[in-house]
Amino acid sequence: MKKSYNPISDVRNETLDLTKRLYRSITDVVHILDEQRGRASTVLDLFVPNLEAQRMKLRDYCERLMFFDPVNCGRKSEELLWRKGFYDVVSTAKRLRKVPLWKPAETCQLRSHLQAGIGHYHHILLRLQLDFKLDLRGIIDFP
Repeated sequence: MKKSYNPISDVRNETLDLTKRLYRSITDVVHILDEQRGRASTVLDLFVPNLEAQRMKLRDYCERLMFFDPVNCGRKSEELLWRKGFYDVVSTAKRLRKVPLWKPAETCQLRSHLQAGIGHYHHILLRLQLDFKLDLRGIIDFP
């Protein structure tokens, strides 16, 4: 008996395969970030170049997954992006702070991190508007 060729199932399999690979890449990066965050002894240890590079990878992978499969993986990838890419860094910095006041270098690093996060979410909102042809003027406070 001959196997029939079904292009629809091939496309679904390719989509599922790419989704799985992206999600696997995200979990690998999250594992590295969690491991390094656990080893940090000072706030500045959270902002070493290799951790920044891993967070950039996480942002890229999560954004790709968010827009590649928004129905199945959009919410989960956005949650991982927020928690592992931005929130965990700030919460760990608060936990590692030894004195009541932040040092100037720590303040600078945290401020840069938060501004990068705000900029990234602005970028995501712009991309949502473009990809899904949304007009969000007047709905959200965003230029």
